[in-house]
Amino acid sequence: MIFKIMKIITELKNGLNNEAINQIDEFCRKNEGKEIVLEMKVPRNTRTLLQNSALHKWFTMIAEKLIEDGQTFNIKLGTAQSMWSRNTVKENLFRPIMKAITKKESTTELTTKEVGELEESMHDVTSRNFHFTIPFPSKERLLK
Repeated sequence: MIFKIMKIITELKNGLNNEAINQIDEFCRKNEGKEIVLEMKVPRNTRTLLQNSALHKWFTMIAEKLIEDGQTFNIKLGTAQSMWSRNTVKENLFRPIMKAITKKESTTELTTKEVGELEESMHDVTSRNFHFTIPFPSKERLLK
């Protein structure tokens, strides 16, 4: 049994960075001879932290373009208008599309694939309604 656990840890190490490997080694040394219960979960393949950052950057870029073009955001209560922001783009453009397509309530539940699919739908919405598209941020695009 111990051999199997060590084999699993060795296989895990092959896909981890040095800091994670050192933490595993330290944990094993500190707990040598003790009974340890490991809980293993299969990752859900949700969007990455980098994709999350890119999404929020994208919402900001879209809001800036809407403001530049003189577009305002109509507040549902009455006739008041407000300027677009990252949050109003996310809540009033992106989230309704996300819910309609994926049936998910939160961006934290999105898979990496769904982020790409929603990008295309957002392009359709901004193109049709506001006559522009903003490319989804990538390292290559941001470094230009």
